[in-house]
Amino acid sequence: MVSLFGKLLKLLPVAGALLLLTAVGRSLHQGVMDQVSLTLIVLGFVLFLAMFLKVESASLRYYLNLSVVTALTLGNLSLIYLIAQNHPGRWDLTSNNRLSLSQQTRDLLGHLRYPIKLRVTSVKNEPISSYLNLFAQANDRVTFEIVNPYKDLSLFSEPGEEARLNTIEVSATIDGQEIKNPDKVAFKGEGDLSSLSILEEPIVNAIMAVTRDKATRLYVVDGRGSKTPQRLTGDNAEKRSFSTFSEELVKRSIDVRLLMLQVDKMVPDDCDVLVIAGPTEDLAISEVEAVAEYLNRGGSLLVLLDPTENLMDSRQRLRFLLATYGLNVSPDLLCDAASHKEGFTGLAPVIREFSPYHPITENLQGAVGQLPLEKVCTATQAEQTPPGLKFWPLLQSTEKSWIVSLRDFQYDRNKSLAPPPEKEMSKRVVAMAVGPEKKQESELTGQSGPRLPRIVFFGDSDFLTNAQLAIPQMTLGYRAVTWLTQQEDLFNLKPPTLESQPISLERKQHTLLSMFSVVILPFSIFFGGLAYTTLRRRKR
Repeated sequence: MVSLFGKLLKLLPVAGALLLLTAVGRSLHQGVMDQVSLTLIVLGFVLFLAMFLKVESASLRYYLNLSVVTALTLGNLSLIYLIAQNHPGRWDLTSNNRLSLSQQTRDLLGHLRYPIKLRVTSVKNEPISSYLNLFAQANDRVTFEIVNPYKDLSLFSEPGEEARLNTIEVSATIDGQEIKNPDKVAFKGEGDLSSLSILEEPIVNAIMAVTRDKATRLYVVDGRGSKTPQRLTGDNAEKRSFSTFSEELVKRSIDVRLLMLQVDKMVPDDCDVLVIAGPTEDLAISEVEAVAEYLNRGGSLLVLLDPTENLMDSRQRLRFLLATYGLNVSPDLLCDAASHKEGFTGLAPVIREFSPYHPITENLQGAVGQLPLEKVCTATQAEQTPPGLKFWPLLQSTEKSWIVSLRDFQYDRNKSLAPPPEKEMSKRVVAMAVGPEKKQESELTGQSGPRLPRIVFFGDSDFLTNAQLAIPQMTLGYRAVTWLTQQEDLFNLKPPTLESQPISLERKQHTLLSMFSVVILPFSIFFGGLAYTTLRRRKR
């Protein structure tokens, strides 16, 4: 009987080890350590201790020492857990520091002029509170509260109506008056901090919406065959509309409006950015004069042009207007042999060179990688340019590029892509920014008389349309608009730089680290030491 009990006793440590492994594997798979996993760990730990029991001979001193060591080990683990629970410290080990606020957000919050309140409707307090606390830590003017809709009956407008859960309402107090953002920020509310991190950009946009002194307005010139920000139906609707991009601008509190320039004969005074997107016909003289008058008073112009499809350039007036500001736009077509060899047609080049010296394209070389375009025309800086203006080439083709005159273009791919001599091939600029230098711009601020404009040119009007729009195009277009509005702090949120910040872990990372530091490592040391000591005593 004693022999059978001894054999069963030897199996208990094996069963305990299996239970411990099961608990660890279950926690890693689910990404959380729940009550079932904790129960399995405790039961496995108790069963594993059976390896130190002696059936045939055992002294009271032996079991007393075993109990003391076990109690001390569990006590130390509990103490570490309590210290960690009451003194939380976070390190963001996620890729691109996704669980920390970006530097742009911290800069924006650091310069808030008005108190901001974030009111969250959710049945859960954590990890939402920890995430919103990042905003409060950046500026003490930011406060937040979490309201449980099932405890606050005022959230129900009608009996039986379900409350809108998992939303954030942003408001600002300006001159004693509370201004609320009409569009509430929604989140999944799954208790996963990694899913909450995507709220940074919409929360920042909502903060800017309620604190901005005036609305930012973008006017799009309508007619002349231009692309439109309105949704269209019918053939080629997605190629003629950039409504998706327009809707994203609206989400960022930028008001997008159509401008019938041929009827109004002037650009409104509240226009922050004027957009001319891919006209197939030339502007009338009165329209060109209206655009010139707008630029002369320091306006901002985003112009997107394609190579002309006619033997005669149908946009001579518009090109002449740009030339007066030192921007020469070619009506001809760009060919890129490097793109052709890599599987793309040379008539639709893939841009891989982004200027690191301008806010629109800085840091995009590694983030975007490449930007596919449709048929592209190019631009150059004129030999004589207006004083005070600076020119930045934003996008360039490869060194295997050349210009094809559409007057001689026969739509024969083999013939048209036959490369010229290498001396005629070079990099070509397909996007350029024009604007005053910072020193001169600051000197002009507050002075009367004409101010220097800002112009951004793209040699392709299709890349922002619904048919072509993707993350690289969206990022580039939004950065161009924000630079033209002279509000570079509103750029898309970049990955934050690594600094001495509290660090957050994704749920599975947190579980893995917790299991290793709280369970695996202490248990390994404890059981390993006891096993080694026991085996040495038995050999004696």
